[in-house]
Amino acid sequence: MQKKENCKITFLSRGIAMTKMEQRLRDLCMNNSEYESKYHQYENVVSDFVDKLRVVPVYFPHFSKHDSSHSQNIIKYIGMLLGEQRINKLSVSDLLVFLLSCYAHDIGMSLRYENIHDVMGGEQLKKILDNYTDSVQEDLAMAAERLLQFRNHDDTEIEGDFEQNYGPLDIYKDVLQIIEEEFRKNHPKRSSENIEKNEKLNDLLGTRVNRILSDVCEAHGKNIEEIMNLPWESVGIFDDYIHPRFLAAMLCIGDLLDMDTDRFDQVYINATTGMPELSKIHQKKHQSVRNFLVKNSIIEISTDCDEMNVYRATRDWMAWLKQACTFVAIEWNQISPEEFGNAPYINKADTLLNGAKKWGRFADTKFHISDDYALDLLKGSGIYKDKFIFIREIIQNAIDATVKRIYNDLVLKHYFTTL
Repeated sequence: MQKKENCKITFLSRGIAMTKMEQRLRDLCMNNSEYESKYHQYENVVSDFVDKLRVVPVYFPHFSKHDSSHSQNIIKYIGMLLGEQRINKLSVSDLLVFLLSCYAHDIGMSLRYENIHDVMGGEQLKKILDNYTDSVQEDLAMAAERLLQFRNHDDTEIEGDFEQNYGPLDIYKDVLQIIEEEFRKNHPKRSSENIEKNEKLNDLLGTRVNRILSDVCEAHGKNIEEIMNLPWESVGIFDDYIHPRFLAAMLCIGDLLDMDTDRFDQVYINATTGMPELSKIHQKKHQSVRNFLVKNSIIEISTDCDEMNVYRATRDWMAWLKQACTFVAIEWNQISPEEFGNAPYINKADTLLNGAKKWGRFADTKFHISDDYALDLLKGSGIYKDKFIFIREIIQNAIDATVKRIYNDLVLKHYFTTL
């Protein structure tokens, strides 16, 4: 009994509340001498992950929370989705690897300066910036353009306005936005690589099961269908079995379910540079949630957005969640442990715009062209083969105007005077 209480104190000393799934793992391990030492190793590894996740906002200050609170929310929501009865059916290996995946899947966002230097140093930076100049995110494209201009200019040729208006803080803001975009997209792969190299994890799980953990974490950045490339069942680290497809599916769904209103840390937002437009949209997306229910396989979410671009982002997020749940439901017998009840399903998913559904059909009625191309269209570029054709157009316009004036002055005037 004393050992169990000591473990609870150790866990809570990190400032993290214990979820039902974590309580279940602790209870199983502390009642079995074979498992107890593994549990202490698990505690140690998770503490390392929590510490590393604390630095994520250093290079991702405009993003939603990807610290241990995000990990805890995934564990909490999946626990609610499964319910206590099914949590108790999970093997020790399933519990252990799933909980570790929740803390480890975003570890690739915990960057060090040398990580950034290796990717963005030298000529490689120019390629990265060139790539982002075509981004549909206007502020990201402009940041890349400014950095390219700054990087390529000769001190003797720099334009006066640019030199005066583009100072060190502007450079910092633009570089930070490029870092966020460049390192976000590959973070699942980096997480996977970090996990495989982690000696503490290899010692805790063994090389084979640690590779399963690595694959489960990497899967959260891929299409949901790719979880079927993982084995359905494998021998665990104890006298039990582990279910990699199931763990990957729960991680993917849990990651998408962490969409409640308080995902952004206002303290970090106030302390850093102005938020990019896309980050503002995603913050409002989370704030649009009006009802959120996760319980015994059932998911119900209602949102009400006040802007069309926020509506689109929210609708897309809900579509990803629906796609994940639909695929998992179809393949449930090949994903879940045996006799594991119903698959998760979305019972209700309402996405409103200013309290109504009717505006949704207009969500995609837009198009985007570059400023240069729009200017070319206004100038008539590419419309006429002969550059002097404008003379004919001017004459034709004059003839049309003359005919209209004759019609107004003679025909209509005569008609009304004879009435």
